[in-house]
Amino acid sequence: MAITANSSERLAKELDRIGQPELAANARMNQYHDFLSDSATPASDIISALSQIAHRSASATELRQRVMDGEFDAPDEEGDEWAASEEGQATFAELTGREAPPEK
Repeated sequence: MAITANSSERLAKELDRIGQPELAANARMNQYHDFLSDSATPASDIISALSQIAHRSASATELRQRVMDGEFDAPDEEGDEWAASEEGQATFAELTGREAPPEK
């Protein structure tokens, strides 16, 4: 299992706090992380999930707003770490049409 990014863990703790353990587990698997998620729209995914429960939870409404405000966005350090990773390098190579560096 992949290591949970700091920003993902912060979001997971808040999801646990509002009684959403399934969403918290997803966060711990980096499903809502800007760089590590397989989704092209991870922030929209968690905003949508929180919207579905916001009508019955003021805490979910408040957390959804915090997500929309960018409080749980990956910081530059996590972006830099991803960019330097094999996955990041392969992605840049694909986007620029250059050859990816050899795997280590």
